[in-house]
Amino acid sequence: MVKLHELSLMAEIIKIVGEDARLNGIDRVNKIEVVVGDLSNVLPDALELAFFYFQKEASGLLSKDAELKIIREAAKAKCQTCLFEFAPDYRIALCPKCGLPNCDLISGETFRVEPMKEVTSLRIKLKEDVLKDLNLTADFNRKTFAKHRTLVINLMSSPGAGKTTLLEQTVKSLANEFAIAVIEGDLATDQDAERLRSLGIKTVQINTVGGCHLDARMIAKTLPEFELDEIDILFIENVGNLVCPSGYDLGQDYKVAVLSVPEGDDKISKYPIMFRRTDLTIINKIDILPYVSFDLAKAKKDLQAINPVAQFKSLSARTGEGMEDWIGWIKEAYRQCMKH
Repeated sequence: MVKLHELSLMAEIIKIVGEDARLNGIDRVNKIEVVVGDLSNVLPDALELAFFYFQKEASGLLSKDAELKIIREAAKAKCQTCLFEFAPDYRIALCPKCGLPNCDLISGETFRVEPMKEVTSLRIKLKEDVLKDLNLTADFNRKTFAKHRTLVINLMSSPGAGKTTLLEQTVKSLANEFAIAVIEGDLATDQDAERLRSLGIKTVQINTVGGCHLDARMIAKTLPEFELDEIDILFIENVGNLVCPSGYDLGQDYKVAVLSVPEGDDKISKYPIMFRRTDLTIINKIDILPYVSFDLAKAKKDLQAINPVAQFKSLSARTGEGMEDWIGWIKEAYRQCMKH
């Protein structure tokens, strides 16, 4: 089965290769080489399946016998305190030698098309980050938000974790003090957007029609629909998915992951890519803690192991328990945003 994440990435690869081939007058590409880091959140097997799919869809570009060569890049980290280099796994945050969290990833997150691609009549020099265009758009978004002094928070979670309910209660708590707007991401329908519009909040719907995440270009296309000078806080409710959204920069100020109690306290360790890239993790639906097996202390410990600088909060959007702490975090984030 072709994964949506790798399918969208392969579409970007085909676009990059196709543009370069056209510039060089090439009709058919025989080989594509891609470097995939062990911590890049890309599954090589799924990427190969996506390539086979595009072999048919992009038959005008790829030769019948075109091949995809995947070059694996090992993960490597370096402690900035004791200078020890080591091979990290997803859970690493502390140096195994000195025990301090001051570690930088040297390699392992790369995802790019390699140079010197083979084609029928010549070799194309191509070295480009697969996400380069999206990252440039994210920078554009970020500068636009900064210009208008709008705080942007990207909310991510699996489906059903309670992002929309959390936003509803957040809007009710902040509406008298801040002008709020929302970009709502879903595969289909505008059901969640309608819930927020009923509160009088400007909400723009993005339907990805099968896509597993929002990206910076999608966000950029919605910006003309907002009067950003009149918006203090813009929330982006990402598509429900605990993997893919974390790998895409939308131009936000903060990434917030929401995990609900019914999902289990093991999800932070099982989905480390999501949680090690967030500024704040919220545990939602704590009102049902007495009825399920969920250890808040374990979840917090798991988060600290992979992301020691991230904040951790627990609440119930339904009952309001713990909401004041979340609201306080938003207000402080807004104050920090206004300083820049």
